[in-house]
This record gives sequence, C-alpha cells and structure tokens, in this order.
Amino acid sequence: MRNELDQAKKWVFDHIKQYGKIAALIVIEPEFQGLQELVEWQDIEHDEYIQQHTKALAIVGSEQWP
Repeated sequence: MRNELDQAKKWVFDHIKQYGKIAALIVIEPEFQGLQELVEWQDIEHDEYIQQHTKALAIVGSEQWP
C-alpha cells in the first residue's frame, strides 16, 4: 500500500507541475483499513512541493471510521 501512495503522490506532483495549484477531495470508504501501514516520518521528495501548491484539501469519511 505504501508504494501505491507514493505513486499517487508522484502523479499529483506531475499534475501540479503541469496545471498549477490544486484543490483536493479525499473520500475514505467505510471498508478502508490499514492506515497504520502508511504512517511514516519521512516524506518523499515531492511532499513539500505538493503541500505548498495545495490551496484546499478536504478529507471526508464516516464518523464511525476505525
């Protein structure tokens, strides 16, 4: 799962480079599990750039999400 997340970040980085700042909506599906596997203290090289070029971010999910 970590590799998929890093690939998604690379896609977002490339998209920002081509089109400029972004607004993002992240929807957490009820059956999603495994967030602990994604916890990592080190960012990939593109994280700071993505953060600086994100103008809005919303993360939504069920109140009952584990």
